[in-house]
Amino acid sequence: MAPLIIEFLGHSSFALHHPSSGWVIVDPWISGNPACKITLQEIAEAHYVLVSHGHRDHLGDAVPICLRTAARLISTPEICAFASRHGVAYEKQSYGLNIGGTARFDRFAVTMVQAFHTSDIQGPQYGVDRSLEPGSGATGFVLDFDGEHRLYYTGDTGLFGDMKLIAEFYEPGLVILPVGGKFTMGPKEAAKALELMRPARAIPCHYDTFPNQRVDIEAFRSLVRQASPNTELIVMQPGERREISPG
Repeated sequence: MAPLIIEFLGHSSFALHHPSSGWVIVDPWISGNPACKITLQEIAEAHYVLVSHGHRDHLGDAVPICLRTAARLISTPEICAFASRHGVAYEKQSYGLNIGGTARFDRFAVTMVQAFHTSDIQGPQYGVDRSLEPGSGATGFVLDFDGEHRLYYTGDTGLFGDMKLIAEFYEPGLVILPVGGKFTMGPKEAAKALELMRPARAIPCHYDTFPNQRVDIEAFRSLVRQASPNTELIVMQPGERREISPG
C-alpha cells in the first residue's frame, strides 16, 4: 500500500500523486495566483487535470497544462467543450462528467458530485471585458486511488445537507474544503460540514489568498475540535507537501 502525496499549490489548487494515478492536478490556478509558490513551467508532469468549475481561480491553467503534458482533462461537458476550442481534443484528451457520473481508469476513479456555487466560464476574454461563457455551474469530486485512499474535494461550495450522504456513500478518509467565507462557506459552516461528514482528516483551503478572505485558522481548528473531534485538521502552507498513509 502506498501513501498519497499531496502538494498544496495555493488557494484551492492541489497536486496529488499515487501509483494508481500518477500526478493529478486539481483546479490548477498557477499563473497570477498570489498564493502559489511555483511557476507554470515548473509543472513538468501531469496525468489528469480536474476542474471543478469555470471561475478563473479554478479553471486557471488547466488548458496549457493539458497541452504541455498530454494530461487528460476531467470536468463538466461544458468546460471540456470550452477546452476543445483551445486545443484539448473533446472526449479524446478530455473526459466529460456530470453529477453522479464516474470516470474509471484502471485503478483510479473520479466521481463528480454536486456543489452549491455559481459559475459560468471565465475564459481569456474575461480578463479583457469581463465576458462570460455558459458554464453550467460548479461541482466537487470524489477520488478513489486503488481503494487505498478516497478523497472528497468539495470544490467551491456552501454548506449543504447532502454532504452527509456523500460521506456515507463514498466514505472518504480525507476531505478538502473551502473556509474563506466570501465566495464559499466560512469557518463556521465548514466546521458544520465536517460534523456532517466526520472524516479522519480534513484540509482547509480557499482562504488568505486575498485580503477579503482572511481566516483565523486557529479559531477554525477550535470549531472543528468541537464539531468533529476525531477529525485531524491538516493545515498546509502553499508549497508544502505531505504524505498521507492509507486508511
